[in-house]
Amino acid sequence: MKIRSTFKARMLCMVALLGTIMALTSCSSEEIAQDDSGKTPKTDKNFTTFSSVAPSTRTTMSPTGVFKWEAGDRIWVKDDTGKWKSSENTPTSETATFDFIVPGKFTSSKNYTIYYPGKDRGEDIVHIERAQFQRIPNNANHVGQYGDCGWGIATAATGAAADRVDFVFKIDHKAAYLKFTPYCGNNKLLNGDKVKLTNIEIFSDNDIAGTYLTLDPANDRITGGIVKDTLITLLTTGGEGYDDGFPIPAVATPEANACYVVILPGTHTLRVRFRIQDLETVTAGYVTKEYPAFNYAANTVYDMPSELTVKDYSPIYYMWDAKRHYWFRHEWNKEGYVYGIDQPTHSGGHGDEYPGASGIGDNRYYNRDIGNVGEGTHGTFDPASPQHVPNANEMSWYVMYGDPHWDEELWTAMGHIHRGGMWIKKKANISGFRSDLAADNETDMRTTNKSFSNQKVYNDRNKHLFLSEKTNYFYLPAFGQYQEEWFHYISDHGYYWTSSACPWGGETAYTLHFGWGGIGVDSESRAHGNLAIPFE
Repeated sequence: MKIRSTFKARMLCMVALLGTIMALTSCSSEEIAQDDSGKTPKTDKNFTTFSSVAPSTRTTMSPTGVFKWEAGDRIWVKDDTGKWKSSENTPTSETATFDFIVPGKFTSSKNYTIYYPGKDRGEDIVHIERAQFQRIPNNANHVGQYGDCGWGIATAATGAAADRVDFVFKIDHKAAYLKFTPYCGNNKLLNGDKVKLTNIEIFSDNDIAGTYLTLDPANDRITGGIVKDTLITLLTTGGEGYDDGFPIPAVATPEANACYVVILPGTHTLRVRFRIQDLETVTAGYVTKEYPAFNYAANTVYDMPSELTVKDYSPIYYMWDAKRHYWFRHEWNKEGYVYGIDQPTHSGGHGDEYPGASGIGDNRYYNRDIGNVGEGTHGTFDPASPQHVPNANEMSWYVMYGDPHWDEELWTAMGHIHRGGMWIKKKANISGFRSDLAADNETDMRTTNKSFSNQKVYNDRNKHLFLSEKTNYFYLPAFGQYQEEWFHYISDHGYYWTSSACPWGGETAYTLHFGWGGIGVDSESRAHGNLAIPFE
């Protein structure tokens, strides 16, 4: 009997030990039992329970600016030994409050700083991403992944709460958030459900993204930037039902396309480019809005006015020094317009009534009376005119020292959406600018054949001017060119006449030409249909 009693006692001790081991094992997993509200009983002294107490604590942001915890979220705390400890459990779905179970000792203080560095981040290091992605309109559940962060002070639980949790806390968010709701009432831009918003580019005069080493409660800010970016791109394609992007309604409609971007708080001057694509015409380009310097505070959602407008142009084309424009009495918008006869308006189009189709006596035909040397005599080609086009020498200064910048800005012309053009410095802002000699300060291009080319445009094609800079520049759209009955290169290239014949001969004249890869001034057949406008 004694032997049996001893055996029984040993078995009971073993069962008790196994029970203890199983309890410890279960507490160390992420499957810690919780009720439907995300509450966890305070049962194990090897862990400390930190409970969020307000629906505005974290991390999925609703359209109203309310934050909630989402699946996979964790908090970080320094324990009594100064070591970082991460919560063992995470929410399995979106929830307003949650009890986080944290290993380590938390007995020396009634207050601890809670860190939330972002989804899948560690300790107090913050990553505000340069590339952000929103799958669904008017949904901000991506902000935790791309830079949302914050901290809070956990205080010892009191009263009835102390029976269940050790500390309670609320997170103060330390990122700022932009909310864009782009719309456009311009019928020329809208094409039903065929026009989509594919991304938003946010440029700043200082850093708005990067890697920052410290969430700094002492100074109430994010500090220690080791990687800094002045550009954030929000992608709006690839989501279920939104493969091609978000719609662009005629009036502001948050439910249709509200977009959320996480940025570093601070005073920023922003240049925002909305990339739009017409799925029917395959035209894609940008509409730009600029926002003056403003202090974007942490823990704040900012509604950004997002009415998209595009400029409409009425380009008029000429053969060199012609008396009448290229499509005189055959304009694209004339009453009784006939496609294939009158002015074509898209690349690859043709019109049989081009200048010279009935003979070179047409007053729309280029000037053949001026030889290899000479200046134009008609309208804007005449240097004596107050609104004359630049001569060849002047054009070389624009090319070489005008700091040209390619920009895929959207615009409309002749009833269609187009994009692309060049920003060039105004004459008054080009040091050394002169009319009698070219940009080499040696050659008079009016009497000596020479060309100039600037390929630096290619390297600078992704650099964009802010509104404050644009006052020193003027814009030339890529209006393309007519060659006999055919229309070419609109949205890809621009061609602008000078007043100067080219000494090279062959009935040529100098023209400015450009595309996204470069800009130059060179000889061109006088028979081509280019723009003839004064430059600033």
